[in-house]
Amino acid sequence: MSFRPGITIDTDLNGGVNTCLSLEEYFVMESSNISILPDDIMITVATELRRSDSARADLSAFVLVQKRWYHIGIPVLYGNIAFSVTTIKRLRTSFPAEKFGEHVRSLTLQIRCPPRSKDHFSEHEDPLAEDLAAVVPTVQHLTNLASFSLVLRCPNWGFFEYLPRSVVVAILDELPESCINLELDIGPQNGLKGEVHVCDTIRSLLPRLRNLRIRVGEMCGAIFGMINENGDNFEPVSIPKVNSMVVNCGYDGEEVEKCTMEDWGSAWPLVTESLSRLIAQGSGVASSGAKVYAMMNTDEWLAPPKIGVFGVIRVDMMAKTSWAFPKWFERTPATPTLGPSLFHAIRVPGYDFWAEDYDTIEAIAEGQLWRDVRGGGRLPVEVLQAERNNLPSFGTGCVEKPLEMHKNWVEGGDWGGELLFAQETGDDYLSLKAIRTIEP
Repeated sequence: MSFRPGITIDTDLNGGVNTCLSLEEYFVMESSNISILPDDIMITVATELRRSDSARADLSAFVLVQKRWYHIGIPVLYGNIAFSVTTIKRLRTSFPAEKFGEHVRSLTLQIRCPPRSKDHFSEHEDPLAEDLAAVVPTVQHLTNLASFSLVLRCPNWGFFEYLPRSVVVAILDELPESCINLELDIGPQNGLKGEVHVCDTIRSLLPRLRNLRIRVGEMCGAIFGMINENGDNFEPVSIPKVNSMVVNCGYDGEEVEKCTMEDWGSAWPLVTESLSRLIAQGSGVASSGAKVYAMMNTDEWLAPPKIGVFGVIRVDMMAKTSWAFPKWFERTPATPTLGPSLFHAIRVPGYDFWAEDYDTIEAIAEGQLWRDVRGGGRLPVEVLQAERNNLPSFGTGCVEKPLEMHKNWVEGGDWGGELLFAQETGDDYLSLKAIRTIEP
């Protein structure tokens, strides 16, 4: 049995004298000594194992030592679980939801699809859709679930795994009342327009949600309220518990569309108008300290040496201010099949690093309100901060996975570009105009 080296624990087994033991020594102590250790020490051990690089293997060994350890370790082992495109089948084939479902506090389905060609695309026969549909019965057993994250990433959005809206809605409908944190990021083309209206489902969940991050292929203002038949009265949903909300209407080079088949175009105007009216009416809105962000791409790209740069806009809907996060595009040597690739670089005020990966830049632009966890999970930042500060948190033993950053910057770099800074925009905080200045 192998455990993370260097972890020690203070015990009180020798007449008040503290003995410092390594985990390996601790696990082979005489059974008479083990039996007198209090539960809080054993919980500390299990939590430290959860933080290790081999958490699942170590905790699986821990729960097999004896019956008492089993009951202490199982909630830590299954408290926060995550599945990828290669492991999602295990959720329905190997995970005993009926037996251990009550211990699951967060479930993450973070799926990065392999590249696909047009010849492989089928909107009616897709294993991913089948696997996600099979998740529904499992979710029914997660009676104490506090957080759910479904993130779909595909390298070729034009020909990606078909994900029917009906599957997404079926999963959301099964989330228990205890689930107050939701992340739904499922790609620019996740189903047929008019199939099922996901916005209605999200609206029904909002009154109980504390942290929300959403980006669905088609969205509209119905997420935040309904307009009566005459079109002259907006009835906003209540969001009294919201601590953070990110509504992202853009992708790298793509935009979220309107839900309706009759009216094609960007969802940005509808979503921001509805959200603005909700906040303006003030009924049932969270406190002024809540972070409510709307995200979108700038509406044009004028490459250097011209005077504009493609970027990401973050609008603080509560403060009515916005920040533009520029991205530098630099052609790198082309490949015969893929052609030139794109290079991104950004530095944000208050940070002492720079980033070049689009997902990293987007996470920074969104304020990092949801973060990756070792082992593949995704959790709200406030949950991870509480765990780090030894405050009550369902993220027991979860350790944040840092973003890919660079500490050093050489002006010009190997690729000959400049370092760009994020900048606050003007009075028109909902404007999507390209960034007009470049600050070296």
